[in-house]
Amino acid sequence: MTEPTAPPPAQPKARLTRIFLILGGVALIGLLWGALHDSSAPGDPSSAGEAGDSANEPDGNEPSRAVRIESDPAGASVFVSGRLVGATPLALDRLAPGRYGLRLEKAGREPLVGLLECTGKAQTARFELPPLAKGKLEVDIQPRGAEVLLNGELVGHAPLALDAVPVGQYELLIRKTNFEPFATRLEIHAGQTQRYHGFELRDKILGMLENMIRAEPQRVAHYIDLGHYQFVNLRMDEAVDAFMRGQEMAEKPLELPPDVDPEERGLQVRLRYEDRARLQKELDKHKRWTGPQTAEFRDKLQKAEEIYSRRNIVSWNWVELAANNLLENGQHAAAEQLYLQHLAKVPDGPNAVEAYMALLDVRLQQRNLSTAEEPFAKILELAKTRPEQLINTGKLLQRFQNRVRFNDQAELLELAEKAYRQAYDAAQAGLQRGEAALLLGNVLTTQKHPVEAIAYYKEAAANAPDTGERENREVRLAEALRQSERFTEAKALYEKLTQSESVSIREKAKTGLILVKMARTE
Repeated sequence: MTEPTAPPPAQPKARLTRIFLILGGVALIGLLWGALHDSSAPGDPSSAGEAGDSANEPDGNEPSRAVRIESDPAGASVFVSGRLVGATPLALDRLAPGRYGLRLEKAGREPLVGLLECTGKAQTARFELPPLAKGKLEVDIQPRGAEVLLNGELVGHAPLALDAVPVGQYELLIRKTNFEPFATRLEIHAGQTQRYHGFELRDKILGMLENMIRAEPQRVAHYIDLGHYQFVNLRMDEAVDAFMRGQEMAEKPLELPPDVDPEERGLQVRLRYEDRARLQKELDKHKRWTGPQTAEFRDKLQKAEEIYSRRNIVSWNWVELAANNLLENGQHAAAEQLYLQHLAKVPDGPNAVEAYMALLDVRLQQRNLSTAEEPFAKILELAKTRPEQLINTGKLLQRFQNRVRFNDQAELLELAEKAYRQAYDAAQAGLQRGEAALLLGNVLTTQKHPVEAIAYYKEAAANAPDTGERENREVRLAEALRQSERFTEAKALYEKLTQSESVSIREKAKTGLILVKMARTE
């Protein structure tokens, strides 16, 4: 056997030296082989058989004795003249004299390459296959848990550090469900480290959610969905940012093109209302969530809301929406505090009356009439020339008539009376003055002052917007006349109303006549 050829030039010098020494033994043993007469052409791999097989014996020549090939470690694949003939340990019978290409391969070991010269005598050749040189591979990217594959084989999950990767070229694939994969070709060098750090696989779902926001920036629901997705992926800073962007959008007026279809406009208005309600519910749900980093989310959200609140506390639109969300969740004290903070910043702003009315409302909800007197006084002061707001204040007070303590009901009616009187004085003649007169007459009647109510009912009837409303007000006037024992006037008015086209008015008038008759006979 001749001296083996050198390994491929890409192999290190130390490896070449080791192979030469090993294959040198093969050449030395080859000198002991006897020449055999064989008609097969030298180098023909068809004359090599696997262990226990016989090569074709040429005519007129004596076959060679067995050639045994062993390796450390065993199990190496043996190629003779490019043909796989078996695995070590391997006996090759009747191999014709000649020169053959020899290659031994085993996974994780350096391949051995050389020439085998067969002289016809039996021999055993032993080879050592040194371990492949190794390098390192590190993968530390986002998201955590992404699969890392080399040449299609899963080798671990990010973050990953492999300390013994055989040198060579590989196809690297990093993948995770719902993320764009990363693929590249890499080469591992002996004693060196290949690093893939500091980048992130593109999240396909995240990209879809962000595209939806870009397409419909006014849909608050998109920000909610984005915030939830960031939350469940434990990206708490991004989750808080998405929810706060949604809250900011929810407080902005809904801007639609002027030519938008009325049906579409109505749909968008409804969706905005529903999204606002859902936003607060989602925030509350995520604050109560039990899971990793939920406490971190709560802390970050609280700080963000505080910053946002300080920046927006002067905006009545923001305060009103934020307070309504708190009230829907029964947080009356927090809503009250929000109103107070706004009024402290802009006590005489353009929305001061609305703010004081909201403060009055929330205090009445807490059934605390003593604390309601302060905002009520501010309303009378600021709205003295604004009858509509005064009327609304009186109506607000009367809504709570049966919800406050019994001992406070009379005081509540007195406050409503003050609001209606000021509205009546501020109103110009006409419909608004007629409404103020009607409300004032009603509260006086409730307070058992029907005589005083008569004049206001008369003015209310005279300033009614239509016949039906005028007749309703005349029914109230007739009641006040009857309760004031002015029976003749009451009877005349009831008789007139029995001719009404309204069935309801006629029935009330007939009942009134019976009551007048009964009162006269007592």
